[in-house]
Amino acid sequence: MSMKVDSLYYNHYDVKVHYSPKTPQTPSWKKLYEVVDDCVKSNNENPKSEIYKAHCKLEETYYNSSVSNRARYKDADSLKQALGKKYLFGDAYKNYSYEQRRAMYENELNMAMYGTCGNMNDPHLDGPVKGNTTSEQATYNRKMVNTQISAILSNAGLDVSLLHNMTFSIEPFNHTLSVFGLDEKTKSIVEQLLNSDNNSIELFYHVMQSNRSLIDDSVMDKYRAICDFKEVTGEDLRTYSQTKDGFVDEKGRNALDVYKKALETTDSIPSQFKCAAFEVFSSNLNALMEKEFATIPDMNLQIGFSNGELQDSVFNTDIMKRLNS
Repeated sequence: MSMKVDSLYYNHYDVKVHYSPKTPQTPSWKKLYEVVDDCVKSNNENPKSEIYKAHCKLEETYYNSSVSNRARYKDADSLKQALGKKYLFGDAYKNYSYEQRRAMYENELNMAMYGTCGNMNDPHLDGPVKGNTTSEQATYNRKMVNTQISAILSNAGLDVSLLHNMTFSIEPFNHTLSVFGLDEKTKSIVEQLLNSDNNSIELFYHVMQSNRSLIDDSVMDKYRAICDFKEVTGEDLRTYSQTKDGFVDEKGRNALDVYKKALETTDSIPSQFKCAAFEVFSSNLNALMEKEFATIPDMNLQIGFSNGELQDSVFNTDIMKRLNS
């Protein structure tokens, strides 16, 4: 009989290249597969999938050893040496392939160090783990988002079956959602519901992700640059003017210099990722310099909702890829 395991992510040995939350947190894979029905979640993974079941099996397998390992080994190097001797260099597991031994080593190590693991080559699993196809994932995700929106509206006393042909429009940077196609009273209720509890933000990301292949690359580049700049500096990149020397504001400050300076002190990006963040932002700005930034549309998203289902056919055409692009 399987046991109930409730492991939490934490950087137990304070490894510098890994994220160290102030308190233990739910592992990312558990958050990914968490089923919610009272708010919108942009990316829903099916907890009936083989990958989820495999994660649960690995957690169950290595949980007890992770507790004892942390009590026994006071630093990461001692733990690595002991588990290396156990799985990689000793004879106890010589009948397993190197990939299997390596998987067991990594899984027990990561469970002890971080409270989570996921190498699917582990022989404790019943053969190869098959993930859902892209199509299966998209279908499940859309079904769940439809269910979540319908539940939010129904719980407020609205009859979803009577809400025909309304359109959601979401602003990309403050994620304000507006509703069209309803009478003013119902429109106000729906907007209030979907602009609360991060619903509009999650719906924005869901619509953007599910229609990514249709969105023009320039629109996506502009959106990412504006979001990255605001996250680090708190400023709006659109207030800067595009010049031959880069994006410059009315004070003569270059956006790249402003970003770099703010990056040094911001807490929005962990220290180990700041160098990569600067490289990504710099590359994105260079790409935008080759285009007319001011003429690129903002990532304003529209999608229909009728009879309890989102309607991609209403997706706005002004941000879609051009045939000659």
